[in-house]
Amino acid sequence: MVKLTSQTSIIDLYRRYKHAPINPVEHLFVYLRLRFSSYQVIEKHVPSSGDIVDLGCGFGMLTVYLALLSQARQITGVDISHRRLRAAEFASAHIHNVAFEHSDLVQYTFDGCNGILLIDTLHYFPVPVQNMLLKKCYDRISPGGRLLLRDSNKDKRFRHFVTRSHETIMTRSGFTKGEMLCFRSFVELRSYLEGLGFFVDALP
Repeated sequence: MVKLTSQTSIIDLYRRYKHAPINPVEHLFVYLRLRFSSYQVIEKHVPSSGDIVDLGCGFGMLTVYLALLSQARQITGVDISHRRLRAAEFASAHIHNVAFEHSDLVQYTFDGCNGILLIDTLHYFPVPVQNMLLKKCYDRISPGGRLLLRDSNKDKRFRHFVTRSHETIMTRSGFTKGEMLCFRSFVELRSYLEGLGFFVDALP
């Protein structure tokens, strides 16, 4: 058995998406995400085994990456875009510990799991819906499980300005589905998560 490293998995990912049924702009997006992603950092904090749910998985690059690095993970990626999910399914061919489901995250239901990912997703929803999604995560995560949440911190003004400008272009162009952008500060999110019962740890 050949053991994949995080770097070989990124290379394998690029090869898997190279002929995916997506247009040139989407290919460029996938390439840039893989080239400059922090997937290797994220992966270190994802449980190495058990059921993992990636909410708002998009093209599924992170979902597939996590499956490649540990066959003990059973990973489900969820997204509202049929087109992006077709690319994800193409790229995950013959990987048996990953599956994809089409659903609005508000309506999506799932059983208890060991890990939940909300990576660059939460800001597409108004605050009441964000809170509902986070409460759903708390209710569904198994004891000792982990929620990995990444979003732009609006208190970091320059970085947040860059992220918000990028997301505004992506949503207004129709490349990414989203009716509004609603970013929150880390302090605000931390307070709400701790109120639910999460222990919150901030990564660099």
